[in-house]
Amino acid sequence: MKDRFLSRGKRIDNGEWVCGNYVHTRKDDYFIYDHDYGVNVDVNPDTVCQCTGITDKNNRLIFEGDIVEFIVEFDVDNKIYVVKWWDGCMAMETYSSRHILQLQSIYTKRLKVIGNIYDNPELKEGRAK
Repeated sequence: MKDRFLSRGKRIDNGEWVCGNYVHTRKDDYFIYDHDYGVNVDVNPDTVCQCTGITDKNNRLIFEGDIVEFIVEFDVDNKIYVVKWWDGCMAMETYSSRHILQLQSIYTKRLKVIGNIYDNPELKEGRAK
């Protein structure tokens, strides 16, 4: 859970994702401190997502706004969920049935990040590219 307080956002200058600590100043500056390079990077505040501290089956960190596939062993119809804040905790919500599950580490071996709501909005409704 050491990654729980990481955030990510899209850079203003080139639209690439950057990960680190999110800062919003009194002057309405929005940036992420990138630990890898030791610099502040201006980000679009509408794209800032908090890390859940949980990884998927490929050991990839799961962030708010990620679109995940919930792999069901005996069902051919895997479910697509969007990770979001819900009732004070991180949760996964389907768009087809408005079904919500609390995001817990017990699910991690059954979850696979397949995109996010910013880069892959078509995946929200279970439609692949």
